[in-house]
Amino acid sequence: MAAPLAPSPRVVLFDLDDTLWDLCVTMQRAHTEWAAAVGALPGGEKLVETHTGSDLDWLLWTDAATSFKEIKRDQPQIAKDNVLVRREAMRQACVANNVDPSVLVEPGFQAWTAARNRPVFFQGAMEMVARLKARGLVVGVITDGFADLDSMPALNSSLDFAIFARDVGVSKPDARLFELARGRAGEVLGQPCSAADCVMVGDSY
Repeated sequence: MAAPLAPSPRVVLFDLDDTLWDLCVTMQRAHTEWAAAVGALPGGEKLVETHTGSDLDWLLWTDAATSFKEIKRDQPQIAKDNVLVRREAMRQACVANNVDPSVLVEPGFQAWTAARNRPVFFQGAMEMVARLKARGLVVGVITDGFADLDSMPALNSSLDFAIFARDVGVSKPDARLFELARGRAGEVLGQPCSAADCVMVGDSY
């Protein structure tokens, strides 16, 4: 006797970075935009010279940077907010290069963030999400990242909800994020949602 077929999922949950878009290419572009914005300002050329020229320079304003780790260690009050950590890393870089943070940090931060929120989507990713939504599935996001989905209307219009780890105070794979997503999905469905109703799609989790 054949085993019964598993029920089809009613909810599809996505990670964002390296799942719907190419994080490396997106971050490389963000760093290029940062360098262009800062390099056009007084003192900026010196800062750009010390923060470009390597194939991995795009990592300098990310969690992979040594400066991020040190800031999170030394300033635990901001450790869970990468926006504040990134601004502080940029400020410290200015100080280390004897240039004025009040002139360079905010324009550079805004240029970097704007480019970061224009991600390079993987081919077919947007169309896939839209098709899932059109088929009546609940589509949500669980992310440890800091993307501004309001600046991505084509994607945002296909989502029923998004859960950001920073708002919950924990990171994946903490079960609380997935339980929260299950509850939100149940609200959309208008009925209880079990874990078996859900599929999570991500590069790690």
